[in-house]
Amino acid sequence: MTHSTDAAAAARGLASDALAAIDRGDTEAASALAAVAHVFAKLASAPFPVSRASMESVAVSVDQPAADFPADPDQGIPALLLRAHDAIQNAGGQMHTADLATLLGEETQALGTELSKLLRAVGIRRPRNGTIRIGSSGAIRTGFEAATLAVAIRHYRTKANEFAA
Repeated sequence: MTHSTDAAAAARGLASDALAAIDRGDTEAASALAAVAHVFAKLASAPFPVSRASMESVAVSVDQPAADFPADPDQGIPALLLRAHDAIQNAGGQMHTADLATLLGEETQALGTELSKLLRAVGIRRPRNGTIRIGSSGAIRTGFEAATLAVAIRHYRTKANEFAA
């Protein structure tokens, strides 16, 4: 097994633990687990060996609330969209809005409204009017899918490249 495979597996496990903490109502543990999962997800995509400086820059960035998170200046992609995509991808590809808001440290309705605006800005509509079911017996609630956010990220990247050209 490679370092990146180990880190990706750790990220998935930690994201799963964070969701379990949310189910228990332990938002402090959920937030901490999500932050560590985010670091492992970044490490999974990093070339090895990873320098301490690059690890510290990742660790610092996960503690910033969305309002303080700078947008990606090189790509023109809203930071909130990138953070939400990472969190959802690490949690298995889909997530209810309330759970995502807890992981990101945001207010549920504000997060849902802002992410929906970001999707509409590039002409993306969420499948099934934004409702998802986690698992075969899970409740149907509003949420987001990593695949939908990935399409929006590609659209933002294309717009940024067109603007820069």
